[in-house]
Amino acid sequence: MKKIEQQTSLVLLFCMFSLSCSMERSETANDSQLERFTLQSHQLNDTFNVDVWLPENYHDSGKSYPLLLLLDGESAFDPAKLIGSYLQLEKEIAEFAIVGLSYNVGFSDPLLDAKRSRDFVPPLDDQGIIKKVDTAYYTFIRDELLSELDRRYRVDTDQRTLWSYSLSGSFAAWLSYHDPSLFRHYIFASANLIQWGIFEKLAGGEIFNAGDSSKRRVFISYDQTEIPDPEILERGRALLTRPDAFPGYDVKFHLTENESHASSYFVSMPTALRHIYGLEK
Repeated sequence: MKKIEQQTSLVLLFCMFSLSCSMERSETANDSQLERFTLQSHQLNDTFNVDVWLPENYHDSGKSYPLLLLLDGESAFDPAKLIGSYLQLEKEIAEFAIVGLSYNVGFSDPLLDAKRSRDFVPPLDDQGIIKKVDTAYYTFIRDELLSELDRRYRVDTDQRTLWSYSLSGSFAAWLSYHDPSLFRHYIFASANLIQWGIFEKLAGGEIFNAGDSSKRRVFISYDQTEIPDPEILERGRALLTRPDAFPGYDVKFHLTENESHASSYFVSMPTALRHIYGLEK
């Protein structure tokens, strides 16, 4: 337990340091690795912030890179950039570009929750179960965001990973169900996979069933405090790690301890990135 607490403290201190340094980014030697642009969505009649971190040798290599897209980029981009860049520097994981997608409102603005609900709640049938039909946010991701990223950067379009948290995890699960072609790998951090029939479809092998599932990876993490009933936790773990639930996928279920819904995703991020981008993969 002491070791877990020490690891947790180190990760959180690491992330706090990254936030404290955010005002100094423009003065660093690696300024060319960081970019931000705004993207106007005609589908949603809304404006998004897009933060981009590029690998150290991006501008000289001429290579195309895997892409990690972070939904909820307001809170996820800084820790992903710091942890991802460090693990890449230490040669623990392969190189990849990081993109954080965030709303053009303040983190504490009440509009943030309204926009997240508008975009992340999946389409439902008459019984309140997810259904396969295009949504405005899906079309924005497919036709506006990914197209713009492909235009601006050398992205390996066959190696996209989608990171999601809480409610955005519902959208990510629905997205794999609706259109498995957009993203090859998925990271679910404290994701809402219970509502709208998502869990039942996951357990039945309907969500992750791309057909060409070779070398596709999924990472799912929660904290023990989010699932306090041991019996429910073990049943959920057993269902989500059954081979027929993710046919052909490389799946990792990860559990943190003594964290919360608000902090578990920080602590699980190094393990998530190693699972998706580990060099032994």
